[in-house]
Amino acid sequence: MDNSKKSFSIPADTFFQQEQTAPEPTTEAVKKQDKRFNLKKKELKSIRTNLLLKPSLYKQIKAISDKNKMSVNEVINQILEQFFNE
Repeated sequence: MDNSKKSFSIPADTFFQQEQTAPEPTTEAVKKQDKRFNLKKKELKSIRTNLLLKPSLYKQIKAISDKNKMSVNEVINQILEQFFNE
């Protein structure tokens, strides 16, 4: 009987042992990022997010939006802009 151990090469181990470096962003990727969000200029696009609110808080925001014929989104944006500009 042969008591020697067999050696197996595991591709995943080889992959993870290599030094990993993040690729440099391409010029096109940087341009796209600048078009989406640029603090020096007015934002050209919006970023979508989810927001959880207490029901009572949502009712207050909804009442303001209905009174001013605005969307809930517009009211929340105005409130946040006022908060950060103070």
